[in-house]
Amino acid sequence: MRLVDSAGTWASPSLYVAGGFRSRLSGLRHLPPEAGLLLRGSAVHGAGMERDLAVVGLDEAGRLVGSRLLRPGRFVRIAGSRWIVELPAGTPLPPAGARLVPMLAGCLEP
Repeated sequence: MRLVDSAGTWASPSLYVAGGFRSRLSGLRHLPPEAGLLLRGSAVHGAGMERDLAVVGLDEAGRLVGSRLLRPGRFVRIAGSRWIVELPAGTPLPPAGARLVPMLAGCLEP
């Protein structure tokens, strides 16, 4: 899965969706280095991580409400977020206030 901003100027790398406790706990640790993670919530931890992460918080409508750098062993909370996108540090971030939506490339019209 990938996210794009509604203006079409930014696209995320491939994202995995953390649905269960185990995938939320391990985060990006066992994913390809260029991949990201989408999870429900407003806070994430860097326990067990060896690299910095860019963390983007989205509200219920998918609008960016904040972003932070998460260092290994630290904890980040983004007030007002309902979804968190974890990205490798250095990944370009969406523009402030952008609304992110799932990329529907390859979908067929009825």
